[in-house]
Amino acid sequence: MKFALVSAVNNDEVLQRCLLGSAAVEEELTQDAMDSYSDLLTQIQAMKQARQRAIVVDDLTTNHPSVLKLDIKIQELLRQKLSLEMQHAALTNYVADRPRVTGERPVMRR
Repeated sequence: MKFALVSAVNNDEVLQRCLLGSAAVEEELTQDAMDSYSDLLTQIQAMKQARQRAIVVDDLTTNHPSVLKLDIKIQELLRQKLSLEMQHAALTNYVADRPRVTGERPVMRR
C-alpha cells in the first residue's frame, strides 16, 4: 500500500475527492458568477417588493394583470437563480447583504 504526503493546503480537496469522487469537487467561484447571483437576488427582492406594494398600496388583487406579470417575472428570476445554483453549488453558501445606499452593489459574504 502506498501513501502520499499531502500538504495542509490540499487536505480539504483531497478529503472531498476521497469522500465524493473527483467529479464532485467544485471549482472556485468566479467574480462574474457571484455578481450575477447578487444581481439576481437584488432583482428578485425588488420584484417581490413591487408585488407587495401593488397588492397593499395600490389595492390590486392577486388576479390583476399587473400582479400576474410581476409573478411571471419573479418565477423567471427564480429559475435563473436555480440555474446558477446548479452550475455553482457554492453560491448557496453566500448571502447578499442589502446595499445601504441606493445604487451600491450588495456584498457577498460567507
